[in-house]
Amino acid sequence: SWDQADALGAFDVVESTDFALMSVPAVMSPRAPVVSQMHGSFGQIAARDPMAEAELDGAVCASLETETATLSGALQTCSRSNAAYWQVQTSRKVDCLRPAWGPPNPASAPAPPAPSRIAVFGRIQSWKGPQIVCEALRVMRSAPEIDWYGRDVPHGRHASTDAWLRQSYPTIWGARIKPHKPVSPGEVQALQS
Repeated sequence: SWDQADALGAFDVVESTDFALMSVPAVMSPRAPVVSQMHGSFGQIAARDPMAEAELDGAVCASLETETATLSGALQTCSRSNAAYWQVQTSRKVDCLRPAWGPPNPASAPAPPAPSRIAVFGRIQSWKGPQIVCEALRVMRSAPEIDWYGRDVPHGRHASTDAWLRQSYPTIWGARIKPHKPVSPGEVQALQS
């Protein structure tokens, strides 16, 4: 795919992402300065949500990601904590570009009514925090039901985070939090609206 992109012509800058090692070809065969968007990389996922017998994969990915980030022309992320992580990993500046949208000022507008349902879009994975939501719901007497849309991934020595959550939080996960298969971006937009 990098060769196909290269055939489209000369570029002033190439923007790539750390996820799935997408920055590697752009940095290894640079055609223009590379700006790497640092999101949540395989190495970070492996460190924060390790899977049994995949430790070597995570370590190799983390090494490749760090070297690639070190060689990129510039690094950007939308999270201050992720910027701090990559600054430590690479010993270089990482720009934090916060999302353009921000919540309205609560003092200037009346509070909207509490939603009857909440939709979450993200992997069913410990790093995404479903167990934290389960713990919160355990102490909350009333809260909207939650629809969680995302791909199930292994959790430690468990083959499924979904199964681990059902076992650990039987009155919450599957009952008050309803897991669903991933949906397309168009479906996400419709569900959010």
